Amino acid sequence: PAQLAALKQRLADADLFLTTVRPAAVAALELDPQSLRPAHAQLCQTLIVGYAPPDENRPGHDLNFQAHHGLVQPPTLPTTLIADLAGAERAVSASLALLLERERTGAGGTIYVALADAARELAGPVHSGLTAPDGLLAGKLPIYRCYRCSDDSWVACGLLEEKFVRTFMVEAGIEEFEEAAFAEFFATETADHWVGWAEERDLPISRVR
Repeated sequence: PAQLAALKQRLADADLFLTTVRPAAVAALELDPQSLRPAHAQLCQTLIVGYAPPDENRPGHDLNFQAHHGLVQPPTLPTTLIADLAGAERAVSASLALLLERERTGAGGTIYVALADAARELAGPVHSGLTAPDGLLAGKLPIYRCYRCSDDSWVACGLLEEKFVRTFMVEAGIEEFEEAAFAEFFATETADHWVGWAEERDLPISRVR
């Protein structure tokens, strides 16, 4: 109780109150917007939740949010916490928008930032087919994929623009626009060699680390 009282005292002159637990837990401490607004009209409150209202009290973590929107291919787990990270960026933008609005109106406001929504937006290329298994950016194009090198390392080849394709094929001596020709080319040297080779020719080729 003493710590809760101290927190509420600090909120008296605070600009922003950000929470990262479920709203039911916030409300149980009487730290929800409805409880705080009468005494803290100036306060902006950002509630980071898993799912958007009306499911704001549904439990979940990054794995759940990515799985919900088709970003997980079992049994492999995600290589990074994209929903959490993208959600954090959204929370920054949303909080700044609240503060800007307060400067205009003089009154604080409330906003929910759902991590699952961030995952949904990032899943857009998947659901549009762009990065689906047979999509253009999922290995269908030989100019946008990964290739194994002579030392069993890999390079990522991102030659989407025509100027990059033209330069690469001329410099590499490749005449056929086929995966096999690209794979044969990269298999002759190490990844470090190809990265240096690409830098000299201003080509977007990088080592997979």
